[in-house]
Amino acid sequence: FTLMPVLLVVRMVLIAVFWWNVFCPKGGISPTMSPRMIVLGKRLNFSAHCRAEFGAYVQTHEETDNTMRSRTVGAICLGPSGNEQGGHEFLSLKTGRMIHRRNWDELNMPQEVIDRVNQFGRRAKADRTLTFTRRDNTIIPDETDDDDDDEKDYDPNDDDEDASNEDDDFDN
Repeated sequence: FTLMPVLLVVRMVLIAVFWWNVFCPKGGISPTMSPRMIVLGKRLNFSAHCRAEFGAYVQTHEETDNTMRSRTVGAICLGPSGNEQGGHEFLSLKTGRMIHRRNWDELNMPQEVIDRVNQFGRRAKADRTLTFTRRDNTIIPDETDDDDDDEKDYDPNDDDEDASNEDDDFDN
């Protein structure tokens, strides 16, 4: 997507934190229990919580009343909701709002879906880039490589000579 709606960005951050807390950190409080297990007392269930990848295009199964109404809705996966039943959150391509579903079919993403998400982003006046700010809205600058002066003298042929010498260090 070139323009991400706010909901997609917020959920992207939340899902990163969700997965970060699923694994035991090196040097953490417990070598066997994740922060999620320590705080919430809940273990991750692979078959329930890893059914669809963030950003995947799906057709969610809707309640049916035996009429001609559509039984599926196109949506973008926003990740697991974290409940025990394995429900996931989705960005509805019909309404632009978040929906919660337990059943869906993952499909290849057609261009119309990408265009629809970009349309949501345009309506929200989203930027093409992510800007990280502090609480007071001051921009956090990107950390850049300060060795730009060295790049003027860079010669890729020098790398080839070094690489051939490095191969001599290994046994064949």
